[in-house]
Amino acid sequence: MKKRSLLHSLCVVVYVAFVAMIMQNGDRLFGKEDTVLVVMAILLLFCVSAAVVGSLVFGYPVVLFLNGQKKEGIAMALSTIGWLAVEMVVVFGVLVAMR
Repeated sequence: MKKRSLLHSLCVVVYVAFVAMIMQNGDRLFGKEDTVLVVMAILLLFCVSAAVVGSLVFGYPVVLFLNGQKKEGIAMALSTIGWLAVEMVVVFGVLVAMR
């Protein structure tokens, strides 16, 4: 279970890094035009991101919970969130170390 929660949290980190790269290079990729389509694209990216990250963090725990494995489902969700917290601290540590 802990390996799966670590894998799910690492997938979230990879996805977040991918989205961050798209956002950081948005001007080069899509131009500097400020149109309704740009706002729509950002909002759609936000919605898709919420769905992807939500499913990675809570998808499998909900399945476990609904299959009667309530303790395992809660433990999986908390473990995934815990791993994400550890990974966040590591990212902030790298940022501070790079200063």
